[in-house]
Amino acid sequence: NIRGAASVEPMHAMAMAEHAELRKQVQRLSTQCTGLSEQVEELITLLEARSESAGATSSAGSDNQALDAAQEQLLREIMRTDGISRKAALEVIHRMGEHNSHWNWLYSAPYYFGIGAAFVAAVGSTCLVFNGPIVALYASKVAGEDLPEGVEDVNELTLNQVGAWSWTWVEPMIGTASFVLLCMQFARAQARRMDFTCYKQLITGWRAQTKVKAFPQYNKNVIGAWAKQLPPVKWTLPSALKVKDSEFATIAWKQGRMSATELPYVGQSSHKA
Repeated sequence: NIRGAASVEPMHAMAMAEHAELRKQVQRLSTQCTGLSEQVEELITLLEARSESAGATSSAGSDNQALDAAQEQLLREIMRTDGISRKAALEVIHRMGEHNSHWNWLYSAPYYFGIGAAFVAAVGSTCLVFNGPIVALYASKVAGEDLPEGVEDVNELTLNQVGAWSWTWVEPMIGTASFVLLCMQFARAQARRMDFTCYKQLITGWRAQTKVKAFPQYNKNVIGAWAKQLPPVKWTLPSALKVKDSEFATIAWKQGRMSATELPYVGQSSHKA
């Protein structure tokens, strides 16, 4: 009996150890199954959202499609490298997006300056041709021109007469400016054919390099392709009067009102491009 009891105890200990190991394996499998279940639910939500917005997706531009592809590729790279779920990877890409959009206001300053200058030039040139008081002031102070013969006050002239009078000194300026723009457009076309590096390429290349250095644990090609993409600018409301799209998207996603891949290019969907 003593010998039998002595032989049973090691067997019992081995059985308990195997039982504990099996329990650990079951727990790991349960955790993995939970993660897979979440991914399946997110994919189902994605498919439903894509089917509902098929019309809008078909009309989307190539830039948006490239952005979606780059973001999806980065999302999968994060999931593979960190071994995390899709939801956790979206939180990572949200933080990366905020880091990527930190200097957007500086990158986009030349573009906004150009837009503002074009608007001012369009309105100002129209006023310098057809607005009587402005034309008379410019004629006396800058152009050194007098009113037409027999006219004592500019208000006596009609709109067309004001334009005909001002055109004598406005035409050389507008004509020269138009020709300069035409030459610049021609030079730009030749530069594009020769693959000259433009301002946007310089900026996006620098963004890609900084993001590769900031996140060295991920594939540099995937990070670079994502960082180079610039999403479209939304002009719905001034940026100062609305919540950032990245914050709104994160809130909507967490509340279940937005699918996982509908999360925009974080921090840049309303960027200063």
